[in-house]
Amino acid sequence: PPRARTSAARAAATPPAVAAVLFDMDGVLTLSENLSRAVAAVMMRERYGVAVDPAEYVKFVGQGEAVFLGGVAASHGVTASVDELKAAFFAAYEVACADPGTDIAGPGARDLVRACRAAGLRVAVASSADLVKVRMNLAAAGFDLDNDFDAVVTADEFEKLKPAPDIFLAAAAILSTPACACVVIEDAPAGIEAARAAGMRVLGVCTTLREDEMRALTPDDVAKDTSEVTVERLLALMDVRTTAA
Repeated sequence: PPRARTSAARAAATPPAVAAVLFDMDGVLTLSENLSRAVAAVMMRERYGVAVDPAEYVKFVGQGEAVFLGGVAASHGVTASVDELKAAFFAAYEVACADPGTDIAGPGARDLVRACRAAGLRVAVASSADLVKVRMNLAAAGFDLDNDFDAVVTADEFEKLKPAPDIFLAAAAILSTPACACVVIEDAPAGIEAARAAGMRVLGVCTTLREDEMRALTPDDVAKDTSEVTVERLLALMDVRTTAA
């Protein structure tokens, strides 16, 4: 009967059980976007004499420091190399992170990471940021890079960053987990697109975008931030493209 065939097709299309969670860093594990933009703007003023509105960096979020720093620099006619921009930015950023008053941990993020591992899920950081920034951010947010995560994948090893799927696919390979059994937690359009291109389920947190903007990207689930995300919610996540079929 037609109904039986439809049910069978849906069952066949049902993704496998979630086995791994891939966390973006900026905007998910750490709420460092405002700090990054502020530090970058100050760096541009002090080093290059250019007045930059921190909001100019928003459209480059989630695409790596080369695009984040280089995009705004180019728009102001600053011709410094990416390596020079990164060196100046990271030096200033390290000072900001070392400030005892700097609190950039995502709400509930540490608890969520540790709950995922306690539940037997594999856990990775999959970020378009360079490793030097990942280390500074996660340390400032109270994470233990070596013990809280099964893998840490950063921009340093890749030519194509998000929205390309390469970083997420590499993380899945390190975790020995098929892409279809991974859930990505992301805050930026480039990351949502990258997760989709990797064939993974994705939960969007509204730390960078408004909720309506995030929902327009059609992630499989939407939360205010990581404080609203539980292991049970991740395990129950269904691909909206499958359920809509």
